[in-house]
Amino acid sequence: MEGTVIAYRRRNPNDEEMPDAPRVERELAQLLRERYGLTNKETEIAIRLIGNERQASIVETLNISHNTLKTHRRRIYEKLGASRQIDLVAEGHKLWAQARKNYGQG
Repeated sequence: MEGTVIAYRRRNPNDEEMPDAPRVERELAQLLRERYGLTNKETEIAIRLIGNERQASIVETLNISHNTLKTHRRRIYEKLGASRQIDLVAEGHKLWAQARKNYGQG
């Protein structure tokens, strides 16, 4: 579940402000599961989508088909009440900020 961290690090390779990014990401995953009832796989995919990872990369990394990704994405959107990826990303960024705050980074 390194989607957000990977995307963040790719954009900010020298950022020393987030040494606990993997812990923050685990907190984000927990928030997604608790608030929205996402499964572990849905959570992993949601974090990667929130981190703006390309869908082709998600399919390859998780070794799933495009149709499987599409099904997971639809279920994630339904559970979050989102209609587009931008809605998911917006909610993810709110939760990411909360997760950072929980670890004293925000």
